[in-house]
Amino acid sequence: MWKLIRNLIIAATLIGIGCCLLNLYHLPPEVTDAEETLKNLLVKMAGGLFIAGGAAVLLWPVAGVVGSYFESLFWAKGGNVDAPPMYKLAAWLVEQGRYGESLAEYQKITKHDKRATLAYEGQLFVMVQAMGMGGTPAVQKLLAAARKNVTPEELPHLDWFYEQLLAGNPEVCARPPHVEEIIE
Repeated sequence: MWKLIRNLIIAATLIGIGCCLLNLYHLPPEVTDAEETLKNLLVKMAGGLFIAGGAAVLLWPVAGVVGSYFESLFWAKGGNVDAPPMYKLAAWLVEQGRYGESLAEYQKITKHDKRATLAYEGQLFVMVQAMGMGGTPAVQKLLAAARKNVTPEELPHLDWFYEQLLAGNPEVCARPPHVEEIIE
């Protein structure tokens, strides 16, 4: 609310100064002095700039809303828009043996996007494969949260992934899930 009031005050001030400048300096039509005409033109241009600045202060938030609407029409906005760097970081941390930090990165992703199946798989991988926490209550709690939050279409894959981790399938247990597996 404060931003709106501040923007209104700034815009009103700029537009008011612009209007004053536009009405301040009038030359009668019979004046042909080049210097006076130039002064008149510069004052009018300054007034126009102040009015444009005030209008920009008012319209900038509206432009952001309208721009995001058109952006959403042409570029689909999914839950994992900014996820690839975070997934890569978490996978890299696992490869470095920094399991606690990797788990924290995966948890950040699931905090941001509750339906991030790959992040839940990453957490399961770290807890089961890297930390050896197989069937502990912490893993069961994570699995219950994942089952509750992921989409129904992803649920069979999540269950399969967990079963493969517990079975020690080398295809699944060799490395943490990478984002390249889901982005094509």
